[in-house]
Amino acid sequence: MGIGSGLGSSLGARAESTYGTYLAPNLRWYECNSVKLGKTKNVVMSKALATRTVSPASRRAVTTRGGGGSFEMEVSRKGGLGLLLNTLIGGTVTPAQQAATAAYLQTHPLGATTDPFGKSLTLQLGTPDAGGTSRPYTHLGAKLTAAEFSCGIDEYLMASFEVDSRDVTEAETLVAPSYLAATKAWHFGLGTIKVGATVGAAAAVDGVRKMALKFDRKMDVERQYFGGGGLKDEPILNDFTEITGTMEADYITKADFADRFRDDTQFSLIWEFVGDVIETSYSETLRFTLPAVFLDDQSPSPDGPGLVKMPLKFTVLNDGTNAPATVEIISVDTAL
Repeated sequence: MGIGSGLGSSLGARAESTYGTYLAPNLRWYECNSVKLGKTKNVVMSKALATRTVSPASRRAVTTRGGGGSFEMEVSRKGGLGLLLNTLIGGTVTPAQQAATAAYLQTHPLGATTDPFGKSLTLQLGTPDAGGTSRPYTHLGAKLTAAEFSCGIDEYLMASFEVDSRDVTEAETLVAPSYLAATKAWHFGLGTIKVGATVGAAAAVDGVRKMALKFDRKMDVERQYFGGGGLKDEPILNDFTEITGTMEADYITKADFADRFRDDTQFSLIWEFVGDVIETSYSETLRFTLPAVFLDDQSPSPDGPGLVKMPLKFTVLNDGTNAPATVEIISVDTAL
């Protein structure tokens, strides 16, 4: 018997070949801090008048069904972030070996026309009952519709993903999880914020205490049609992708943020984490590159006797030349 609480849970994933068609998770299991994934159903009941005061049970029907929710995790330095990013962003990404080393580079550009259509997951959640039996709830056609990354002082880098699923079944056998050993996670002490007029000119700045970055892939997730048996067709992008974020910073160097807010100046921002050396010249790396950033909040103002702080909200746009956002990973992962 297993552990009869959330301590015994598991979440496995595998890229699907066909939207909504089960493939057993056999490669990636995620160590989550919380999982809120479930089945959804839409029900209709009769309003017909027939000399009764309570609707009849025979007239209750489930018309459409699906699933979804969210999960949150500490971001590991190896072991499958690339699969989630590729499902969210889209495109064809193959880890590229760096020279003849054990280091592999993944590049995930969210370009102006990058579309995640055709990218979906089978997600299998193992949910333990109080007796220690882990019950499989398998999400088919799981699309990642949004992701947010955040990290502050004395924190791990956290990632939360929003999920929309075509269906949830309990018929598939639970695949026993297999976790990578001794994985480390990204944390505040490994991070750097760089800003500049261009990506090439970006340099490290002082004073940033916390950072959050969100990718919102807006999709039509209600594509139920006659003939579909109450299940949806694959969601399609139906609005502009929003890339937004926040920073909390002490007011140290006026030119870094205050002047750029005042003048509504476009600038480039790089959020980078660097870890252990894999081999000579190549270290574990996670890098978010944003070439066209605008600040949206307010100018600095003291609200007490302490250091003046700047609440910085920002929006990322398309500069017409570079991908609006690019995520790069250097790790020992040879596959997404």
